[in-house]
Amino acid sequence: MTPRASRHLIALFLAGLLAACADAAGGAVTLRVFAAAGPDPLDSAVTLRLGLVGGASVILPRDSAFDLDAIGLQGAAGTHQVYLEALDAAGQVVARGVSRPEFLGGDSATFIDLVLRRIGAFSAGLGPVEVGDAYPRIASGASLGDGALLSGREGLFLVDTWLVSTAAVLGDSARAELGGLLASGPLLLHDDDDMDRIVLANAAGCAALKRDRGVYATDIAPVCTGTETIRSDASVLALRGSGWWVVGGQAAPGGGGDCAFVTYAPCGDGCSAEVVVSPCADLATPRSRPIVVAAGGRVAIVGGTTAGAWGELRPLHNPAAGIETLVDGPARPPTDGATYGADSAVFVGDGTPNIYALVDGVLGVAGTLGRTRAGAAVAVLPDGRLIVAGGRAEDSATSAELLRQNSSGQFEFISEVLLLVPRSDAHFAAAPQGPVLVGGVAFGTTEPVSVIEAYLPP
Repeated sequence: MTPRASRHLIALFLAGLLAACADAAGGAVTLRVFAAAGPDPLDSAVTLRLGLVGGASVILPRDSAFDLDAIGLQGAAGTHQVYLEALDAAGQVVARGVSRPEFLGGDSATFIDLVLRRIGAFSAGLGPVEVGDAYPRIASGASLGDGALLSGREGLFLVDTWLVSTAAVLGDSARAELGGLLASGPLLLHDDDDMDRIVLANAAGCAALKRDRGVYATDIAPVCTGTETIRSDASVLALRGSGWWVVGGQAAPGGGGDCAFVTYAPCGDGCSAEVVVSPCADLATPRSRPIVVAAGGRVAIVGGTTAGAWGELRPLHNPAAGIETLVDGPARPPTDGATYGADSAVFVGDGTPNIYALVDGVLGVAGTLGRTRAGAAVAVLPDGRLIVAGGRAEDSATSAELLRQNSSGQFEFISEVLLLVPRSDAHFAAAPQGPVLVGGVAFGTTEPVSVIEAYLPP
């Protein structure tokens, strides 16, 4: 049966339902539009553009009725995504929302949900999400087709930037069985892009989980070797298709290496996958929660709770090799870093306004922030701009700033964006529609921040 489109009237109810239709007869399609918590997505909007991704669209006045037939849903059986954009008087898009892919067709009613978010601003889901303790980093994370999956001390968390930021993707039975594995912050491994099956591993062991309708439950018990070399409070760098660097952390009972490299050999249903954890050469200085990023053909291991060298470099694809270069830097280490381009990495958050760049193994100052920031987080946007968020002082905790690299390779301040929750020592996780800010410490307290904020780039 082909889907039957329903008519809708848009009315503004911030942080709630923007549009709904009670007509849900067999085969009907109902679009429900929610406003994300944060800046008003319809502020300055004059018109709306409704469309199918890769298909037709229609322009309509902000408060008018509209018909989904106008974008070709009538008779359009198959999988589709609907988008809604708000446009200002100059025709510029000021807010956007995109639905999940939905199959349209059959005899049952279909509801298509999307969240309208302000472009160039931070916004949150329809409720707070607990993301663990106040540490600046979760244990591990991976980008999903419909968001980002994060692994931490409190369990697994799904950051869905299409609809809401939601937790509790781990089933109750799986949570009870995993117990001590979750308690020390497991490493997240995965065997395919859609993350239908994942592996959690640390010094306590490992377990495989399979997703069914958004909830992970215990699936198969993989063969684990060498997991005792993974420490709690380590940092993780994933090499797509090759394995995972697990670096630093606190010593596990009975010892444990400073550095490990993990490989995971997946297999089909009914067999045991193999997780192999191999120790790599010890760090020059013990580090807890260091920054671990790729910089050209090297892995840069920087900062962390250490009184030793500022950082060290190792061959990226040869974990058995030792230290290639020790990197000297400022007395105070940065709190976050990110790979930038093909051969460099950037670092921020050492309590100065400096942006540091590590290029071909050489550290230098590559620009100045608009504010002095200690405990800042950094991410690289798809167009090459940097976004640097948060800090431990009142003026930096409330904001993020955007920077662009000029022709001489220096980063220059562009503009500032307000955060929903003032914080420091947070971390950006990658998601399809833009970076999401997770964790950290609420300004003026020692309390962890439970709200996940998503930034939607222009």
